[in-house]
Amino acid sequence: MLRRMYRRGMLRQLALAFSLSFAALTAHAADLAELTVRGFSPDGTTITFEERGVQDGSGFAYANVFVVDVERDAYVEGSPIRVRLEEDGASPWKAISTARQQAKDAGLLRNDYVAGNLVAAYPFAQYVQDKTHATFVLDPQAVGFAPLYLLRINSFPAAAGLQICSDMGFATAGFEVDWGRTDEPGRVSYRDKNTLPKSRGCATDYEIAEVRTYFPPNRGLVTAAILRVRTPGFENAGQWRHIVVFPR
Repeated sequence: MLRRMYRRGMLRQLALAFSLSFAALTAHAADLAELTVRGFSPDGTTITFEERGVQDGSGFAYANVFVVDVERDAYVEGSPIRVRLEEDGASPWKAISTARQQAKDAGLLRNDYVAGNLVAAYPFAQYVQDKTHATFVLDPQAVGFAPLYLLRINSFPAAAGLQICSDMGFATAGFEVDWGRTDEPGRVSYRDKNTLPKSRGCATDYEIAEVRTYFPPNRGLVTAAILRVRTPGFENAGQWRHIVVFPR
């Protein structure tokens, strides 16, 4: 009898612990866009990447396709393609399939992408206290004898381009990219203006998602750092989307 009571008590404690853990996880759920990098154009002039997810609040599936001109650090004409399926139960896969078809119809997709070298990556689920900096070599084939480079993302207070951000009292932020060899002083290769672009929304935090390098023929090195951008949402962990910068 005592043994059965003890087992029942242990089962109740385990059930309570599971329910509390599940509640904690759901309380900190994030609207995280899943990233897919299609790659560089063979000549290194553009990079294409995608994101998809389920929108915080509405529950609608969404997907975006971005094609970015490396030299101008700007979207190519017709990009980005943004899709939101305002129907219950629609999946992010359906959303990205729709977005890809629209991008294909617009002449934005190609069949000869080059992946480049994945030299740094911080998956969202990876527990790292600081995802704002990464150290790597530019060419994985040269590990052990090539110089190390440091990429660091520094945030600073910046006004939002949308009035609603200040109305809601959000502490919006911009960022700068500190870039260079680890054995030399770093330099700022990019810095936001004091007012964020409207497309950035109410951005409050930035972190590195991944860094890729590519050595295209007849052209210099291309380094692309894809960042996760956090904006406030209905859930504590907020909404996370992606942008790309090119340290030079």
